[in-house]
Amino acid sequence: MTMKKARNSRLAIGLWCFIVILASILLSGSIQLNREDSANAVSVASVDGEVVEASEFSVFLLAERAKILAYFQHTYGAEDGPKFWTTSFQGEVPLEKITKDVLQKVTMVKVQQSLGIQYGHLRDASYTAFLEELRIENDRRTKDAGSGKPIYGPKQMDAKVYYEMRQSQLLEDLKRKMNSSATIKEEEIKAYYDANQRDFVKAGMSKVNMFSIPYSLTNEGTSKIGAEHQLQDVIEKLEVGEDFKTVTELYCKNQPSTYSCKEQVFDARSARMDVMTRPAIALAAKSLQKGEISGVIEEHQTLNLLQCMEKQEDALLPLDEVRKGIAQKLGDQAFDRFLQDKVSQAELIVNDEVLKSVAAKVLLEK
Repeated sequence: MTMKKARNSRLAIGLWCFIVILASILLSGSIQLNREDSANAVSVASVDGEVVEASEFSVFLLAERAKILAYFQHTYGAEDGPKFWTTSFQGEVPLEKITKDVLQKVTMVKVQQSLGIQYGHLRDASYTAFLEELRIENDRRTKDAGSGKPIYGPKQMDAKVYYEMRQSQLLEDLKRKMNSSATIKEEEIKAYYDANQRDFVKAGMSKVNMFSIPYSLTNEGTSKIGAEHQLQDVIEKLEVGEDFKTVTELYCKNQPSTYSCKEQVFDARSARMDVMTRPAIALAAKSLQKGEISGVIEEHQTLNLLQCMEKQEDALLPLDEVRKGIAQKLGDQAFDRFLQDKVSQAELIVNDEVLKSVAAKVLLEK
């Protein structure tokens, strides 16, 4: 009986020790996680009282890293390496420049977020709150994917992408809010219209019949001299009054491998591509009047003739058609000025010791 009691006692003591050890392990892990969370949430700076957490500042540092490296490479011929960030290049130190630039960016962001809270578009400007929003969003996406519901975008949102999306949406919401209450005077709209009439010109349109003869720089196909002789035959027929389309289509019908006939429209929609692919032809088409035939246009190893079939000149859009767009633009400009004023007046308080520690961890540690 005594031996049985002793055995039970030893088992109880062993079980108790196991529980104590397990609890210590779990507690240790919990403390470590809490330390990491605390380290990430520690304040690097504050902007008008809104905290810039270490994890948030790290994201901005990483986003700016390549830009700063490229700047020093281009300006000073610097090379990335263990001492790059702390080396002075004619008085400029990469570590100092990147932290300065990032502080400017986060100041702008925190001012916007502060306004978002003020106007009811954001509940909490902290990065911790943002990460919780991200977790909830990703949980929703996981559940929707599991139940077969459609998911717009990736199945799981990346923190950097989601942060930029939220910030972009916040900026649009703030602009809309400010513009809806802003009063743009008619004289301001008229003054802007008069000063920027080039912006309100509706591009004209030229519709042409185009006759083309490609030539070869090798012994294969039609030579340039041969193409010139063939085109001269066409020009001579046109000079005696024969119809452009009738003459050219006959050539294209009889020898489609040698000649090309097509109708082409040059207008605002085609302008960008025209400038890149056929600038000489586009310029000639724009200068022709209805019924007029161009001279020979050489471009991309092709000789071309154009005849303008339809013409619409550039036209200034009336104020009534562009008034709303001008008011929107002036409102956006007013909002940008308002935002810049807020940023310039913002109180930035930096915890230098924490900032240096975070920057060193992100940029210097491998």
